[in-house]
Amino acid sequence: MREEAKWWLDDANRCLEKAERMLELNYTEDCVFFCHQALEKLFKGLTIHKLRQLPEKTHSLPRLYKKLEKYVKLSDDLVDFLHMITPYYYT
Repeated sequence: MREEAKWWLDDANRCLEKAERMLELNYTEDCVFFCHQALEKLFKGLTIHKLRQLPEKTHSLPRLYKKLEKYVKLSDDLVDFLHMITPYYYT
């Protein structure tokens, strides 16, 4: 695995840990923000790993996922969730 992909994936795990901690503290908005960050970084790491290209400079989870859907199958409900959580990047 390329070093850049590993960095993104490791950072995604750290964001998920932060989200879990924010949930424990009942900081809902911060939890959602770090969930978004975890997904964004996961998708960017997978883009480098699977597609062997640099990820697009966007925070849109549906847009990042669109390029990966051949490799990562999400249910319609989870794709809807990506649309729902994307605006929380900006809060």
